[in-house]
Amino acid sequence: MGSARNLSRRFHVYYSLLSIEKILNTSKSHILSAILKYGYSKFTLEILEHCDSDKCLEREQYYIDLLNPEYNILKIAGSRLGSIQSEETKQKMSFSHKLLNRKGEKHPMFGKLWHEETRAKMSSYKAGEENPMFGKTGKKHPMFSKL
Repeated sequence: MGSARNLSRRFHVYYSLLSIEKILNTSKSHILSAILKYGYSKFTLEILEHCDSDKCLEREQYYIDLLNPEYNILKIAGSRLGSIQSEETKQKMSFSHKLLNRKGEKHPMFGKLWHEETRAKMSSYKAGEENPMFGKTGKKHPMFSKL
């Protein structure tokens, strides 16, 4: 399943062995690994429905629920909820987040210890109406709007 907004890019990935190998060199993909292992003749790629981009996730969720596709490891459209990272991946992400910023430099706040008084001031500043997110509910995922 997928809610591709750029079909030519999606087709390019699935129908280019070079693209598949490049992706698999940096990450895992069950479907791309299976395509390499079993060959293109064992798979079909179909457009199930055309819809407006604001309905993509809702429609993708409909088809995930209806068809229960074998290669969809995530059961909620547009969400990483339920994805499982290996311990090695978790350690790599932890290390990179702790030590380096996007420029490859040590983050200036890493290891910073705050005095109790400073932590209390930061906490009170972020509380209530002073918080820039106060009163904002955010956009809910279509799957959770039914709850």
